[in-house]
Amino acid sequence: TLYLFKQLLVPKTLTTDSLMELAAHDSDPEIAKLIQRETLHFAKQGPSWCAFAVDQVQNVLDAIPVFKTAMVRFDSRQTQTYATLLAGLFVALNRHVPNDAEADELVQRYSPTLQTHHEEQQRDNAREALDHLLAHTIRGTEHLERPLGYWLEKELDRLRTAAKSNTIPDCEVIVEGMQICVRNHGENAGVALKNGAPPINQIFANTPWANGSWQRALGQFPGAFKPKNPMRFRRLSGKHRGLILPLSIISDEVRVHEGEF
Repeated sequence: TLYLFKQLLVPKTLTTDSLMELAAHDSDPEIAKLIQRETLHFAKQGPSWCAFAVDQVQNVLDAIPVFKTAMVRFDSRQTQTYATLLAGLFVALNRHVPNDAEADELVQRYSPTLQTHHEEQQRDNAREALDHLLAHTIRGTEHLERPLGYWLEKELDRLRTAAKSNTIPDCEVIVEGMQICVRNHGENAGVALKNGAPPINQIFANTPWANGSWQRALGQFPGAFKPKNPMRFRRLSGKHRGLILPLSIISDEVRVHEGEF
């Protein structure tokens, strides 16, 4: 009953619909069969079902703000989608705009599913933002153009081996120039990114994570944290607030071997 309303109003949220329906019934195989039968039933209705759905669109539109009011504790960026889905569901089943109590009851019933979906979206958003950052290419002094993930790996290797050199290696120059600090020990071990770092802001310009939104997105990455006290970043005076990502983003998940180039 939710599908056509969603096609009319939020055509890009099919996975949300599927998750809500299955999670609400604990993926019970009998319920899955029922859903399949109902899907086939509505597929045969054709024009009559479409006419009913179109006739109820105004009720759905009027129901959306009622559900948005009932969802004040959810992230504001998600309430429009969730409220539209629940409005379509309620109106399809009841053929009228819900009152506050009815909206509250439906939101409460689906809250665990909505929260799960929201958390999954946050993790996906964090992963995409991190991938964008690590894929940004930077040219070294020997004209080697490599992703930031490569330079972070080289910097971590340098710290772990305590390698000595008569010159400052490219990895150190590049990482510090990005206002990033890699630490391989201590309570702030990880990849520290300075809040509002201009070089990082530039990487995220014209993306969904522009204007500092990358800090919130990356902060949702598993293992990320904000230290209680400001940190020192080499090449910068004083101490600064920042976000620390786990070293695993270098050593486990995004390791790039030099031989691959």
